[in-house]
Amino acid sequence: MTPPSDQVQSGASIQIFLDFMPTSGGTVSSSFVIQTDGVNPACPTTAGAGSNLTVKLTGTGTQAGILVVNPTSLEFGSTLVGTTQKQSVMLSNASTAQIDSITCPMSGFGIDPTAFTVDNCPTTLAAGASIPVDISFTPFEPARSSTWMTFNGSDGETVRLDLQGEPVARALLLSSSLINFGYVPLGASVVECVTVSNAANRPFAVDDADLNLQDGGAFALSASDDATPPNPIVYPLTIAPGDSAKICYSFAPSIAQHLYDVEGMLVNTDPTQANSLNIEIDGWGGGPQITCLPKSVDFGPSPLNDVQSVPVTCTNTGTVIPGVTLTIGSPTTTNLDVFTASFDPTINPYPAAGLAPGQSAQIDAIYLPTTVESDTGTLVIPSNGGQGQGVSIPLCGQGTN
Repeated sequence: MTPPSDQVQSGASIQIFLDFMPTSGGTVSSSFVIQTDGVNPACPTTAGAGSNLTVKLTGTGTQAGILVVNPTSLEFGSTLVGTTQKQSVMLSNASTAQIDSITCPMSGFGIDPTAFTVDNCPTTLAAGASIPVDISFTPFEPARSSTWMTFNGSDGETVRLDLQGEPVARALLLSSSLINFGYVPLGASVVECVTVSNAANRPFAVDDADLNLQDGGAFALSASDDATPPNPIVYPLTIAPGDSAKICYSFAPSIAQHLYDVEGMLVNTDPTQANSLNIEIDGWGGGPQITCLPKSVDFGPSPLNDVQSVPVTCTNTGTVIPGVTLTIGSPTTTNLDVFTASFDPTINPYPAAGLAPGQSAQIDAIYLPTTVESDTGTLVIPSNGGQGQGVSIPLCGQGTN
């Protein structure tokens, strides 16, 4: 309170200034007394004394606005470039006073802050009220985006929200763009698959192929995969965010020739066709096939440090394709301490030009035990026959004194 002058002339007036500084919310009451030596008709008089004037005071303290956002950060995850993902936060007024003139500016800093927008910034927020606020993420280039924004009130209330997102240029990714069936015997049918992964945070539906294959019907979209037993595949094939699925084709050649095609898969939830899937399909009807006998080798009891040899005969059991032979790579073994293998240089030697249909080559599997114990390993014979998987033959033996 600012005290007045101690003299007030008759008929004059003065102003008394009071300050109100509440320390908590709610109504506060008080009073103060003006002491005088004159006669105040509004107050009772006491003999020999002047009249005093009591002034009553009341005021209400209000709490400053407090903005709260929940959650305090948003992670939009993998989002396809050019598409929009939305998330929401809850903006609350945790005070007893209304907050006015709310603004929702982006910071303008960080990585690609323009990819984020506020869809519904409120203008006022009553005491104790809450409102959902939607944030959109629309990436324009495949580089991680991050920034922050604030919710601000007219009296300095503010709260920060962090924003992050991971743009992806393509949502659907193929494990391979090529299915190579290799050499398939005439009249047989083989299924091969590729895996399609969804790197975005929205589902995609893959429709069946365009079916414009130029192969005389040898290639076909398969209704089951290559598992044992096979699993059915139903189109359209919906792939959830972060999930994957197999797309499979069968190859059933009826004539000896090379067949090749490019198949387009339709993504019917992607009108831009930015994620269309083109799969190359390649295969030969007929051609080299490899058969190796015996299918397993048991050296039995073998004296320590004594070399044991068992012949393995590999034959081209395929059909003729001009200029194509069965080529066999150098045989290898596991457990090299005791097992080795090599082409026999004298009995059915492997020709440098490969094996024509009906021709054979001998591989010698060698066992040299060094300890009195059972030994196991695998003979691996790589080749271009069939689907090119090579041949694996189990090996075992027992070292003895």
